[in-house]
Amino acid sequence: MANQDHHKTTLSLIDTVIDLCNKIFELCNKIRDKMSGTVWILTLVVGICVLIFLYIKYGFHKAVETGLKAVNIDLPSSHSETTLTIISSSENNIKRISGGNFLIPKGMLTSNDIFDLRRSAEDGNIEAQAEIAWKIFYDRQNVRLLNEISHPDIYHYLRAAVNSNNAKAQYIYGLMLLGRLRLSDAPINTSSMEGFRQLENSASQGYYLAKIALGDEYYRGAIIERDYYKAFSLFQDAAQEDESGFSYYNIGFCYEHGHGIEQNTDLAFENYRMSADKGDVNGRLKLATFYYLGIGAEKNYTKAFDLYRDIAHGERNGIAFYAMGICYLHGNGVDQNYQNAFESFKLSSEIGSDIGKIGLATCYYNGIGIEKNYDEAFRLYNESLQNDRTGRAFRAIGIYYDMGIGVEKDVQKAFDYFRIAAARGDIGGKLKLAAYYYDGFGVAQDYKKAIELFTDIAQDDESGQAFRMLGSCYEYGHGVEKNPQKAFEYYKLSAGRNDVGGRLKVASCYGEGIGVEQNHTKAFELFSDVEQYDESGWALRALGIYYKLGIGVEQNFPKAFICFKDSAGKGDSAGRVNLGICYFYGTGTEKNSAKAFDLFRDASQDDESGEAFRMMALCYDIGIAVEREPQKAFAYYSLSEQKGNIDGRFNLALCYYIGNGVAQNYAKAFELFSDVAQSERSERVFYMIGICYENGYGTERDKDKAARYFDLAKSIAQKP
Repeated sequence: MANQDHHKTTLSLIDTVIDLCNKIFELCNKIRDKMSGTVWILTLVVGICVLIFLYIKYGFHKAVETGLKAVNIDLPSSHSETTLTIISSSENNIKRISGGNFLIPKGMLTSNDIFDLRRSAEDGNIEAQAEIAWKIFYDRQNVRLLNEISHPDIYHYLRAAVNSNNAKAQYIYGLMLLGRLRLSDAPINTSSMEGFRQLENSASQGYYLAKIALGDEYYRGAIIERDYYKAFSLFQDAAQEDESGFSYYNIGFCYEHGHGIEQNTDLAFENYRMSADKGDVNGRLKLATFYYLGIGAEKNYTKAFDLYRDIAHGERNGIAFYAMGICYLHGNGVDQNYQNAFESFKLSSEIGSDIGKIGLATCYYNGIGIEKNYDEAFRLYNESLQNDRTGRAFRAIGIYYDMGIGVEKDVQKAFDYFRIAAARGDIGGKLKLAAYYYDGFGVAQDYKKAIELFTDIAQDDESGQAFRMLGSCYEYGHGVEKNPQKAFEYYKLSAGRNDVGGRLKVASCYGEGIGVEQNHTKAFELFSDVEQYDESGWALRALGIYYKLGIGVEQNFPKAFICFKDSAGKGDSAGRVNLGICYFYGTGTEKNSAKAFDLFRDASQDDESGEAFRMMALCYDIGIAVEREPQKAFAYYSLSEQKGNIDGRFNLALCYYIGNGVAQNYAKAFELFSDVAQSERSERVFYMIGICYENGYGTERDKDKAARYFDLAKSIAQKP
């Protein structure tokens, strides 16, 4: 017996030495490509010298064990066939096996440990059989050594332990049947209900991980009827023994969303805290997020950032690095630093986090902490598509096609990407999809569908854009009956979420009396407040108009000119038109008709109001900055009128009335004057209609009607 033991020990030592040498050689091969041949040889020699030193100092076994620990540091597992379950847990206590004859310590195992563990399993020890299966899936530190055992043998041990009613083995086998764990070359056919039954058997013996897994199945409702109450109860039962903290995380999740228990964010926070205290990474992330958002606890960006930083660096967690990037980006809990934001997103991406890759792409897209690079951003977004469960990458690619950035503009492709993003729950994707239905881009215009989408996301849309778009629907009667009061209320809700567009619309409502009593002073104050955040130039243009007309503020032409100039500088086409008018009439600046005409011409490309065309027509009509050309004047008045410009329509009517640039046509002139009167009550239009009735121009002569329109014109002229 002694000779047999000696023979076994000798063989074990030889195997161990061979194993160690292979590992040293393998390590050197992994880094060979990154160093010169000389440095590689020196590295190999140093490894052998270290082993000799350890042998001299500690003896053979200790040298081998220490050497094995060294070469396994930070090397990836070669057991690529193993798919870990969503239940992230490990048993922290040492395991007593083989009838209590010896202990398997925590930490690195030696080949001797594996040999003894396998011998015990072969001898029929149930705990050893289950332990081998456990370690192959959950013990990443030792999985390289465990690969010495073939997968069919591991499966054989597992089934033997299952047949002996071992709770741990039933738990692992149940997850394999459910397809949550996979072992190559194992003769197993997945079976959802059989897997569920194995989890039930394990949980009935009190095994807490099985209770968590069983609760997860009841929560998801994929293979059994969904039952949040049962799920919550199982998570609570598991929490009594769970040292991993995962069950507390699940309990917190149920409290957060009101699943199986009344919603209570305070208790959600407490359970996430208990999960975090036990070291669960998910619990720590949730705790940080609750501090960041102020859910269940007072908002505390500093605590949130500290937690994210500890998790990121301690666990090399990609989500935590991403969250750090967000904190640096907005200066929440730490000084704003775009470079650090970029680096955090980069680390998150390098770890393999898809959300980190999206964050990195966003930095390249917007030039945050790095020079703008639309091509690199597009590449990163594209790489994220396959695993993008959030829909954000799909939305980003949609924006590329929407705007034609680095790709040919294609609204149909953009619509398809926005549709996928929306289907995956991305709020921004839903907003874009709704806007496409609203405008009829890439799909038939459908106001009702747009309203349905805007309404669906309005409460969850932190940007406030959905409320603003609902306001537009009610203001203009798109898909719903016009309701100025509802429009104003939606604009207020949008402004309440600090949406710049919503704040501009509220100011505009006060200025025009839409859904609220007209108040120019209030409008001026609101436009002044939002001006610094408005990149469109609308607020500056509005302020310029108030200064020019002296409503809501004391009249000041120089200030009006400056506002229009700054508005034009932000690309606002209406601002350019108003700046041109200042140069045209010398309002707040010296007259400069050439500059005025150039501004009108530039603005006409994207001026939806038609005012730029009208002013160009006026230049051709009276020969200012250009030679007088009545035909061109008529053409530009027509373009202005087609865009709904009332002044352009009135000027076009005058052209027909006097035959300016077109054959005289009283009937057409009268028709256009009458159309203008539907939109504005002004002295000029009532006077011209009166003239037509008095002389029978374009209509039957009617002295009474003529007198009535002259009286209307006179009453308006006499108003202060």
